[in-house]
Amino acid sequence: MKEIFIPVQIDQEQCLRCERCLRACKANAIYFEHGIRKVDYAKCKACLSCVTVCPRNAIEVTSIAHSEQIVSIKI
Repeated sequence: MKEIFIPVQIDQEQCLRCERCLRACKANAIYFEHGIRKVDYAKCKACLSCVTVCPRNAIEVTSIAHSEQIVSIKI
């Protein structure tokens, strides 16, 4: 099975709230709900564009084996 990396956590101390991750996501998988940044894993293509554009490297990633089991997670 191919290893997949997904964004899972934002370091709130490092995050500038610039929304670059939101704009970089071509799948529209990153959204805000009540001021909390979330990822919709039904839409996420695991391209890591959000991680690449973060100027403070605030987004951490993890490797998963079964991405279809994750629906949404706060980051």
